[in-house]
Amino acid sequence: MPLHYPYKNKDLKKKKDNSGIIISAVNYYNIPGRIDSFPRDIYKTEQYNENIEKIINGLHKDINKISVKYFDFNRSPNLKDIISSKYKNIYFITSKKKNVRKLSSSYRLTVETTLSTGFVESMYYNIPVVLLIDKNWFRAEVSDIIYELKKNKIIFFSADKLVDHVKNNYNNITNWWENKNL
Repeated sequence: MPLHYPYKNKDLKKKKDNSGIIISAVNYYNIPGRIDSFPRDIYKTEQYNENIEKIINGLHKDINKISVKYFDFNRSPNLKDIISSKYKNIYFITSKKKNVRKLSSSYRLTVETTLSTGFVESMYYNIPVVLLIDKNWFRAEVSDIIYELKKNKIIFFSADKLVDHVKNNYNNITNWWENKNL
């Protein structure tokens, strides 16, 4: 039985004046002992926050519009507080009514920071997207898919490499994203 999706037109129509990037981020719970596709202990949470800060720090001088679609579970350390104290021009979107798929039409690129629905939807709807993920956060069964996505510079295991890729392709995102090999 085929799957039925709620949207008839798979390709999302970008606004002509789109610019900037939207980063999807989460202020995760710190519950040690569970194995999931996102950080659970304080060490991994701090590492996750540092990676997002590396992305923002690496791009904020070159990209005039950076927004963070932020899910806040009211935990410490609070990513929004960390970023807001250092970067005054970062806009946080916390509304649960606005999903990244809809928001992304106003942005040139979506940056996902967890292997989650947002990333899968972006791929499905042909929204230019990159994913920063810890290479230990996926199962061996999907390693061939992950390899292909890494080879085509959609998945990154390093914030620095993601930043370099975005800087090198930001002005020509469409050329990179619509490349026939990709």
